[in-house]
Amino acid sequence: MPLTLRWLLIPCAALIAGCEMQQYGTFTRDVDIAGGETLKVSFEYGMPVPAQNDDARVVIASLKPANGGLYQLFSFLEKKGRLPRRVTVEDVAGETAELFVDDLHPKFLVDPRAPDKKTYTWSWISPSLESIGWKPAWLHEPDESVRMYRFTIVADDGRTIVLYQATRYPAVVKEAILKTLGNDRPAKDESVEEIHL
Repeated sequence: MPLTLRWLLIPCAALIAGCEMQQYGTFTRDVDIAGGETLKVSFEYGMPVPAQNDDARVVIASLKPANGGLYQLFSFLEKKGRLPRRVTVEDVAGETAELFVDDLHPKFLVDPRAPDKKTYTWSWISPSLESIGWKPAWLHEPDESVRMYRFTIVADDGRTIVLYQATRYPAVVKEAILKTLGNDRPAKDESVEEIHL
């Protein structure tokens, strides 16, 4: 795919940071997820803290408008440098989990500027989402949305590693996404059907 992860990440971070830096300090909030569970999510300077444990750290889990298209990005760093057997990513912020990625043959990202250097970073970039008519109902809600992405990583030794990464979508970011999708503004519309990837 001609799009690089670095090219997509820089404007994405700038867009969200510009909306979020007006909130300072550290705080937590409860987020309900599929299955009736409630998770406590930590925020610093308005941004969710990257989910991590001894094995992995989430780098990004976000939608990104770019070049007239909309893309879904997921990435994590494998701290021990061992290639996983399988990676799945789901949006679990709704009543039921939505599967975005099921990578049965994960590979680490290769930096074209230094192809021999090990990155130990797994990444996934979707096709252009508007080309498949992807218009989830939550984008049309007028207030901020918090999505919770569940990374399930089957390690090389067979262990299952689960990380939950929250992503905030303020109203202004959702407006930008909807413009990319050909809509004007977020507005509650119960007739919008959620399309699963």
